[in-house]
Amino acid sequence: MTKALSKEEKTFFERKLAAVRDKVELSFEEAQNGIFNLPAPKEIYEYLDKFVIGQDKAKKMLSVTAHNHYKRLMIYKESDYEKKLDKTNLMLLGPTGSGKTYLVKKLAEFLKVPCFVADANSLTAAGYVGKDVDSLIEGLVDAAQGNYDAAGTGIIFIDEFDKIAKRKIPGKNRDVGGEAVQQALLKLVEGTKVEVERSTGFSKVKFQIDTSNILIIVGGAFIDLEELVAKRLKVGPTTNFGFGAALNQTTANMGLLHFAKPEDLEEFGFIPEILGRIPLIGVLDELTEEDLVNILSKVENNLIYQYKELFNHSENKLEVNDDSLIEIAKLAKQQKTGARGLRSILENVLLDYMFELKDAIITVDDVKKIQSQLGRST
Repeated sequence: MTKALSKEEKTFFERKLAAVRDKVELSFEEAQNGIFNLPAPKEIYEYLDKFVIGQDKAKKMLSVTAHNHYKRLMIYKESDYEKKLDKTNLMLLGPTGSGKTYLVKKLAEFLKVPCFVADANSLTAAGYVGKDVDSLIEGLVDAAQGNYDAAGTGIIFIDEFDKIAKRKIPGKNRDVGGEAVQQALLKLVEGTKVEVERSTGFSKVKFQIDTSNILIIVGGAFIDLEELVAKRLKVGPTTNFGFGAALNQTTANMGLLHFAKPEDLEEFGFIPEILGRIPLIGVLDELTEEDLVNILSKVENNLIYQYKELFNHSENKLEVNDDSLIEIAKLAKQQKTGARGLRSILENVLLDYMFELKDAIITVDDVKKIQSQLGRST
């Protein structure tokens, strides 16, 4: 039996919830203007477009999915909690550094809802060593700074989702990281009540969160999935599509992921039940050198702008010419790290200048100097 809250504990929770409610409007409490302002899919897309280069189809799919999810919650509330429409969850496929996690974080930022990013590698089925799926809800509550109402309408992004595909491993009877975890996640994805226990410092209080109101987005690189798609389409995995496509490609064509279907994901190692709960598949393309240059210097709050601000604060100047930007992009492509590798490259290029607190005019030679340090040669 749960102990009743004392006056001091009630005050503690009221203060904590009030502090967050100003930031997170969609908690089914009255917002300052009386209603939750749900942006149109185009508005969501335009916001994401400020920060993420390319990936138009994925951005549109994410915008529509999020808009419909929160529209569904508004219908539920406005019908006095009688009309409950089924939610649609989303899967994002794409190589490392293509922007999957960044897109989801920016989406949550624009909608002003809490977001928790989890790594599927750390999940296990209940009873095994590791984190079980209930820890995802606890993480979302933490992201909402303890506001359970807000957490109940937030977003959970499960990265590295492809790592929990069930694989045939000879000699192993227990499937700790595969089908068992998928079965455990199934309840969370389709909607269940999760009990979360919290300590106020005085006593422990239990809350229930209905996961059917939480938007679940999963993502991963899904390496080798393109081979299964090629097999179903009866084409070579290196075949290019489209007019004028090159015929001498020697690496797998990641564009084949755009043709992925649930049957390919089932063969990859996912159970049909969980695929039925995540019917939408959005594909992010591998970033080109031009994309990487734009991420470095064109998008809002880009990396070059950020480092210029650091230099300006010390009354120093930073200049990076166009050729240097291209060289940095080439190096990131060689490393196969996508956008996430750009900061590491810049830190190495600028290290001595930042150590000495002096002006920096970055040239192609400066970038080439650090290539051996990063394990690449020209």
